[in-house]
Amino acid sequence: MADRIFDLKRIPERGIRDGGFEWYLGQEYLVSDAITLTPEEADEYIRIAEEAIDLFHETTRRIIDLADWDKFPFPIAMREMIQHSWDRGDIHLLARFDVSGGIMGMPSKIYELNADTPTMLPETIHFQPLFKDEIRRSSFAQFNRLRIELLEAFKQVLQNNPHRTPTMLVCSLGYEEDVLNAKVIVDIAEEAGFEAQYSDLENVVFEEDGIYLDFEDGSDMRYDYMFKLVPWEFIMYEEPDLMEILHGLQMDDLLYIMNPAYSALMQSKAVLPYISAHFKEEFIAKSSFRQEDFKEEAYVEKVVFGRLGENVKVVDKFGGKVASNDGDFGNFDKIYQAFSPLYQDDDGDYYQPGIFVVNGRAAAISFRRCDHLIIDDDAEFIPHLIEQ
Repeated sequence: MADRIFDLKRIPERGIRDGGFEWYLGQEYLVSDAITLTPEEADEYIRIAEEAIDLFHETTRRIIDLADWDKFPFPIAMREMIQHSWDRGDIHLLARFDVSGGIMGMPSKIYELNADTPTMLPETIHFQPLFKDEIRRSSFAQFNRLRIELLEAFKQVLQNNPHRTPTMLVCSLGYEEDVLNAKVIVDIAEEAGFEAQYSDLENVVFEEDGIYLDFEDGSDMRYDYMFKLVPWEFIMYEEPDLMEILHGLQMDDLLYIMNPAYSALMQSKAVLPYISAHFKEEFIAKSSFRQEDFKEEAYVEKVVFGRLGENVKVVDKFGGKVASNDGDFGNFDKIYQAFSPLYQDDDGDYYQPGIFVVNGRAAAISFRRCDHLIIDDDAEFIPHLIEQ
């Protein structure tokens, strides 16, 4: 074992293939390593995730109550949906914090929240236990309650909405990885009591009285719930007609959307400087709209809506560029954030912890590994093991 890296010898290909996730085996994405944590390190990740999700929700409440939309240039229809979904108490079903450090005494800082459409569900729910089973040792544990917590959250959604028919349409833009993440959601939703169905977004029929799927036999079906793996910012800025329809359906209480509209506010990295300005929690990386706030201090430049490590730049305390990625999100406003280092192993690889949160509760730990500083689409998934 080099540093905290445990050699698992092999990837549990049979279990992954039997689960219907063979696609992942051809992506150079899964590795036969694990990263080990102490119980104290795992507990600290859990603690800061649960405190941070409360803080993000409190910030959301504050922004909505004060109508403080200056740094959130959302369409009026989106603001109304955010207000409505918040006032109605829609459950923030699933989110994932991206975190730095936390290993071997390194300070752990939360630097963003994937509040809207977090993925890595097959890897976390299905693959991590398979990797652990490969070593057949009781001396390791995992913090991985994601399926259990999602199941309970879906049951809570049904309990909170007895007037709705328990029909759920799960949709994405059709990329293979999103479809496989959606498969996980469909399975758990069905176990919770939903009649759930997947469809690519382009095949969903949006009408003024609801959303439908048309079937080959000429029949159709209306759905009272929609779980979308389609980002709110894509809907807001790229699909205004869809935005208008969803606005009408939600405001008329004809559709329950997961994650709720207010998750778009927490998904926007513009919320991070807002948190830094109003709260002084040490576990949240300091953020600002002003580059000048990081004189003689290393910082990261990001866009308020960006994904996959795109449009990110790391700058050292002397103003020199350390790393950068181009991308498709350069039209969005920028924020600046204090640089917080990731754990590195003896080979120089970087490790980014991700902490899943379901309905306000920490639910799982997972990691991505990359051979360069900005964790992007080239990263590998690596399971964790907690030493007992």
